[in-house]
Amino acid sequence: MKSKGFQFPHCLGILDVKVMQSHLSTSKPGLYVISLFDSDHSFIQAEVTLFPINDGIFEKSELWKNVASYPNLPEDTALPYVFLSNITHPSANVLTSVHGNFEENSAEYYFNERLNYSRQIADNTLAFMSSVFGVFNKPILLGSSKHESLIMACIMLHNFLRQSPDSRDIYSPEGSFDFEELYTAFSKTGFKDVQTPQFEYEDNYFRDNFIKCMYEYDL
Repeated sequence: MKSKGFQFPHCLGILDVKVMQSHLSTSKPGLYVISLFDSDHSFIQAEVTLFPINDGIFEKSELWKNVASYPNLPEDTALPYVFLSNITHPSANVLTSVHGNFEENSAEYYFNERLNYSRQIADNTLAFMSSVFGVFNKPILLGSSKHESLIMACIMLHNFLRQSPDSRDIYSPEGSFDFEELYTAFSKTGFKDVQTPQFEYEDNYFRDNFIKCMYEYDL
């Protein structure tokens, strides 16, 4: 069965990493925003760092340590519980799309379509926030620590406004997270995807089993 709110079986959340330019000069490093989203377009956890993801900062982050030692994971059934992500990771519990061109009626195409649709929650949330908080739309002339604090303040405010019954419908009326409109809007924000090393799964059976079960049983 599909996890509540996600169009993907046994999905616990969306792991996402974006880089945000913090200076007018593109030669200076940006800030890396590491986030874990729920299906309600809110942050379960977020972390901002100055260090490139390629330097292994993702594995060293407090967010990943918490995910790796998640205390309340449901017991695995036919399929394990997973996080969907835009970056590859050697952990089998982090799934990304399968690289390659596949026929529309293939199992791999179906897997990618469902995974990417669910993962779009991350981009749509950031696009919506950028439409509200203008600080996300252009480089900011602040020191990295102040910029980090500003980003985290916006994230916490977003969560508060989304989760408070008094402000939820005012802050984000029905239709605020329309997938098609926000998909286009995301490219105009200050958030950019990052390129990370490609890892081979130690156990390809893990991902292959997901692909097979989802396709054959329409999970």
